[in-house]
Amino acid sequence: MRRSKRGLQGFKRRRLHRSPVRSRGVGHPSNGHDEVRRLVFRMAFVSLLVVLGVQVIWTPRAFAQSSKAGSSGASSVGISTESAPSTPDSSVTHDSIEAAIKEVESSSDLADEEKKQIVGLYKEALAQLEKNDEIRRQIESGRTGVRELPVKLESLRRLSRQDVDVTTPTLSELSANETATQAELLQAQESVDRLAGEPGRLKDRLANIPNELSIARARKKELERQLEVGKGTGKSDSTPRGAAQRALTRARIDGAGLAIAQLQQEIATTKALSTSLPAEQAAARKDVDHLNEQLARIQAEIDKRKLANAQEDLRKAKELEENVKREFPSLLSIPESIVRYAEMLTPPKDYSARVADAGLEASQAAALAVRANDRLAEMKERINQVGLTPAMGIYLREAQLDLPNLRTYHDRIRARQINMQKAEVELIRLQSTRGEVVRMRKGDDNLNSMLPPPQGNKDHDERLAEFRRLLGIQQEYLNRAIEQVSQYLTAMMNLDESERRLIAANQKLANYIDANILWYASAPVISTEDFRASLDALAWIVDAEEWRMRGDELRHDATDHLLLCLIVGSVVVALLILNRWHCESYLALLAERASQYRCVRFLPTAQALGLSMLIALPWPLLLWFVGWRLRAPTDVPMEAVAVAIATSHCALVLFVVLLLNAFLRPHGLVIAHFDWDASVIRRCRYRLLIAAAVGLPLIFLVDLMENVHQVMYRATLGRLAFIGLMGVFAWLAWSLFRPSHGVLRPAEHASKLSKRLSASAFVALFLLPVAMAAISALGYVYTARRIVDELGWTIVLVLVATLLYLLALRWLMLARRRLAFEQARAERLERLEQLKKGESQGELDALTDRDDEEEIPTVTLDAIDTQTRHLFRCLFLIGLGTLIWLSWSSFVPAMDRLNRIEVYPHFLQVIPPNASEGELSITLIEVIWAAVVSVLTVIAARNLPGLLEITILERLALQPGGRYAFSTVTSYVTVFIGASVALSLLGISWSHIQWLVAAFTVGIGVGLQEIFGNLASGLILLFEAPIRIGDVVTVEGVTGTVKRIRVRATTLLNAQRQEVLIPNKQFITSLVTNWTLSNRIVAQEVTVGISYDSDPKRARELLLSICERHPEVLDDPPPVVIFQEFGDSSLNLLLRAFVGEMADRLRIGNELNESILEEFNAAGIDIAFPRQDIMLLPQHGAEIESRP
Repeated sequence: MRRSKRGLQGFKRRRLHRSPVRSRGVGHPSNGHDEVRRLVFRMAFVSLLVVLGVQVIWTPRAFAQSSKAGSSGASSVGISTESAPSTPDSSVTHDSIEAAIKEVESSSDLADEEKKQIVGLYKEALAQLEKNDEIRRQIESGRTGVRELPVKLESLRRLSRQDVDVTTPTLSELSANETATQAELLQAQESVDRLAGEPGRLKDRLANIPNELSIARARKKELERQLEVGKGTGKSDSTPRGAAQRALTRARIDGAGLAIAQLQQEIATTKALSTSLPAEQAAARKDVDHLNEQLARIQAEIDKRKLANAQEDLRKAKELEENVKREFPSLLSIPESIVRYAEMLTPPKDYSARVADAGLEASQAAALAVRANDRLAEMKERINQVGLTPAMGIYLREAQLDLPNLRTYHDRIRARQINMQKAEVELIRLQSTRGEVVRMRKGDDNLNSMLPPPQGNKDHDERLAEFRRLLGIQQEYLNRAIEQVSQYLTAMMNLDESERRLIAANQKLANYIDANILWYASAPVISTEDFRASLDALAWIVDAEEWRMRGDELRHDATDHLLLCLIVGSVVVALLILNRWHCESYLALLAERASQYRCVRFLPTAQALGLSMLIALPWPLLLWFVGWRLRAPTDVPMEAVAVAIATSHCALVLFVVLLLNAFLRPHGLVIAHFDWDASVIRRCRYRLLIAAAVGLPLIFLVDLMENVHQVMYRATLGRLAFIGLMGVFAWLAWSLFRPSHGVLRPAEHASKLSKRLSASAFVALFLLPVAMAAISALGYVYTARRIVDELGWTIVLVLVATLLYLLALRWLMLARRRLAFEQARAERLERLEQLKKGESQGELDALTDRDDEEEIPTVTLDAIDTQTRHLFRCLFLIGLGTLIWLSWSSFVPAMDRLNRIEVYPHFLQVIPPNASEGELSITLIEVIWAAVVSVLTVIAARNLPGLLEITILERLALQPGGRYAFSTVTSYVTVFIGASVALSLLGISWSHIQWLVAAFTVGIGVGLQEIFGNLASGLILLFEAPIRIGDVVTVEGVTGTVKRIRVRATTLLNAQRQEVLIPNKQFITSLVTNWTLSNRIVAQEVTVGISYDSDPKRARELLLSICERHPEVLDDPPPVVIFQEFGDSSLNLLLRAFVGEMADRLRIGNELNESILEEFNAAGIDIAFPRQDIMLLPQHGAEIESRP
């Protein structure tokens, strides 16, 4: 303004200075009106600049205030700020659409199918119009509710219940008033509980409405665009179908506008309800307080009257006892029992208070069960309406936190059973006594027999009358006592039934939450805003005032529980001192003892395990104690509870880490007792400590943010800390299990299977934390947290099971070593005894002076046979698998959602919850379970026969071939059962595939006759067992040992160590020689040719003597020597000797040949060689004989 004013004054001065000149200029006559007009224009321009400047400065604030005022105004009257149709489109009405439907149905130019489609479109438009009318009614109802809200609040402020008169009604009327008041109190308490959750619900609704508004606006724009496209083409109205589609689109546009108006009206209604909510909550609490006071007054009056009546009855019973004691002392036992019954009916021994409490608890349990069922129905409806949204995930999480602890109810039911059993015993005793009293009162003869002998001067009739009167009074008190005990049992049974229904309802609700909560995002997708929002959580964490409050709470608790704190502190200090000065050195001493080959005791290993736990215990114990004491008080704030839970969790993780660190020490269990590579363990320990140093603070942050009950903290800083923790786990898996340079990578000489398993383990352990970080970043924070929690417990279970497995192997190795030591000592004693009998004194002294250590064989873990290792490994895997399944069983309900994802016939289509069963469909969970069953079937088919072999079959009197046949058949049966289960999981039963299997069998039987022939022959070989594993057979000129009998062919190992595959059909259709089928004795034949000059009898005797001296030639059947024939050049003798095994036949034949040659040479018997006589005839008839 100052600058504008100065500029105006300068302009005036310039104008006054130049006006005379202008007045004298040519063509510029003096005109005052022009100057005035210019001045006005310039002043207006300057004023406009001033106004614009002020507007620029003040418009944002004014706009915000006006928007706020407008919003509040709209909220107060329920008027939308965005135009929305309050009346239907005049061109689309119920009458016009019904007229169009009649016109289409009566048209003769349209086909029936086209008519059906057009009528369907018009009916959809009618349904949309009805829905629009319903939305209009809801909008008007919301506006009416907002307008009537002040009247409602005023009525709530004036609302008051009238007090019930407790002095004039009778006891029965008071009991009826008590029951009615209890019912009203339950309803009022439900209202309080419902209103307590309203702020969060309204807040969540206000947060979700903008998103729904944007979706509704986008839908309306899309519908309007579709309508405009139809208008632009000009073709939509030219056909009946186009007209119907246009009517439907207009109805939907009307509905979209109404949806926008409804959401905006809901904003106004929600804000109005938020302002009225405190008054409603105050009125509900006031109503509950009033009803509690009224119920307390009624119950006090009832108790007062019942107590007065019971005391009066007790006074009368005692007075009766005194009178009988004075007048009829012989009948004193009856009034004494009446006094006991009267005391049983008098507080505090009576059951009336417990009956009332049980009735109230039963009503509360029934109300809670109804509430759980209603909440389940509401939850299902909301999930079906809203779908997969982060708000629904938060809603499910809060509902899960609100679930009661069902274990408390189970404990109460178990305790109640004990009280009910005692009451039943008491009821049986009272009923038995009443039965005796009734029997005594049946007749005078019975009374006379039961009447006690007289003790005074009363005659018989007087005593009999008094006896009868006392029995009547006793029966009356017994009836009242039995009625009270029966009422107590009935009330307890009703309470038990109500609490069981409550448990069932809450269990159903919990299962539904578990089935859905993992599939809903609990936070939005991570963004840069989360990093800025994390600063608020960090500010809360580093707030000194918060930690000062936690310190004050610990200090006050330590003052109140000084003795407990001193005891725990003393234990921690003692453990630290013990670890510093004794545990380390003693652990090294135990390692030295355990590493000696003389060690045969398990005690050093057990002591090392205990010392490792003591070394790891002090700091986790202190952390756990701090966390326990932080949440020990009853009025502890939620922030302290969050710190306590985070501290306790960190204490558990720290204990596991320190225990592993103790195991991995140079003198720890792993190196000194389990004999693992020290260099590898040292590097593992180093990386583990680095991961723990970085991961423990992140674990504390994750748990703190999870339990602080601030959704923003959980979704920002808590999620970032969780992602960082997953990064630590991924780094640890990368550094330990990487196949190329990982610390725990397989050795270079390891088998291919071991390398593949190691690579698979690395991929799983590395990708799991990466996947958890990814789904957490996508908003599934709770899902990732739950999975990681279960993975953590699974890792702990694997570590514990591995420790137990290694301890079992250590114990087994020490047992084997102790057995070897005892055997060596026994052999030494036996040699000593032999030397004492016949050896020299020097050798005896040398054996006596020998150190025992020289007699101990070296027994290590490698000495344990494969069978025992397999047995221990199977037990380990079975136990570990069972524990892991129990740990992950809480995720089974969540898998039910996969049962709604269809794979066949519609791929990845979601089945509605209320869909009816129709044609055969296969869901995703069925495919997953079928895959799991298939994998387990393959594993079982490969390993179950070996397990049976080492656990059962080796202990049975079976030949190796029989064991092999049993194992092979077991594999076939396992595959058949697994395939049947997998197909049944996919919904494919025998009724679905029997014709297909029949046709397939016929086709395969024709096309693959040889293969099926071999398959059938293989089954015959397994069951009939003409050949077995280890038999020596000859088939088709091939001789060998049977190694394997498979489905198609059998493998023989011949003398050249070649494996020959022979189709199974050849063993059935060809001539087969089984050398070892029923008798493994085999004849070894040796043919010996001696010269004609030798004595065959002498040669025969030598051959028999050679067989007798050979240790492996059997005596039964005896060897046989036969003078077989006169050969061309020799006398041929046949030696047939029998050996025990076919495998020894060639070796024994070789040894016999060597002995025959040696013996014959010594005896002068020539081994003949081929000889031929040649006759040479001269030309002149002279005969010349030539002998070579």
